[in-house]
Amino acid sequence: MKPIRVSEPKAVELAYKTLDSGQVIVFPTDTLYGLLADVENPSAVERVFAVKKRPLHKSVPVLVSSFDMAQRYAVFTKVAEKLWKRFMPGPLTLVLPAKAMNIPGIVSREGKVGVRMPKYQPILEVIERLGRGVTGTSANISSEAAAKSFNELSSKLLEAVDAVFYDEKPLIGAPSTVVEVEEDGVKILRRGAISEEEIKSALRG
Repeated sequence: MKPIRVSEPKAVELAYKTLDSGQVIVFPTDTLYGLLADVENPSAVERVFAVKKRPLHKSVPVLVSSFDMAQRYAVFTKVAEKLWKRFMPGPLTLVLPAKAMNIPGIVSREGKVGVRMPKYQPILEVIERLGRGVTGTSANISSEAAAKSFNELSSKLLEAVDAVFYDEKPLIGAPSTVVEVEEDGVKILRRGAISEEEIKSALRG
């Protein structure tokens, strides 16, 4: 399989068509390389977990191209809206109550879903063209290191997907910060590219 540079004229259209047909791709994001599938296609989502060797009960976030699309999957509180307006697009994943969608691997057992809008134009164009969210998990086998460059991607993982896209420019190299929005504030579930102090400052402001 020949990797495709994201800047190539047909890259976005090819990525969209591959996802729309229920297949799985590797694609760069603003933070790390991602393993993408259509979140509204249960069999495609299951395949992402099989490729990663990740248990299906460990849900993964949804990457979206707009606030309207995020609202399709999650219920936003005023606190969540405030964080969204401050940090999106960017490396922050908000964990919120899920809308009526029960796809294993996307919605947690507690009825929560993570949503994020990456600050990376090629992936936003792919998602916009698809019209649906995509899985927002890193392109690596579980327990192995995530890839911040094409050369760091596992050969076994590359052999297991249907298309591979790459960017010659370096990515941030740090995962998104994951924040669960609660009634009385927020809880940081994973530290990442956005600091706890930045989040607290945004809430104070």
